[in-house]
Amino acid sequence: MDAAAAIVIRCADASARVWTTLRSAERQTVRAEVALVADPSTPASTAVWLRAVAESRGHRFVQAESDRAAAVKNAGIGAVKAPIVACVDAGWFAGPVLAPTDTAAELTSIASAVVTKPLCISSSKPFGWSPGG
Repeated sequence: MDAAAAIVIRCADASARVWTTLRSAERQTVRAEVALVADPSTPASTAVWLRAVAESRGHRFVQAESDRAAAVKNAGIGAVKAPIVACVDAGWFAGPVLAPTDTAAELTSIASAVVTKPLCISSSKPFGWSPGG
């Protein structure tokens, strides 16, 4: 069965924070499709590690051509199949908050950007925002 939602993780040069974010994404109450997105600011050794982690855990690894936040999000969004996508920075953490009835509007409370393909729903939360922090 396809995932109802996806989480795109912008890894950038924040390799120390990726693991916490990935584990948070994996612990959601509803299985979410996950894409780890590296960009030119991601160290080569980290990109190799990200690819290995993604493959071993059944996630997607994407290499964005630009380190601009929108380009990274778009690369990740293009790689997933779920109809609702939450885009987060490495370092994001949330408890098990995704529920089968969540709408894109409800997901904006936990993510920097949420899209429903092909419509984008903006969020007032700054990029990298995390609950309680």
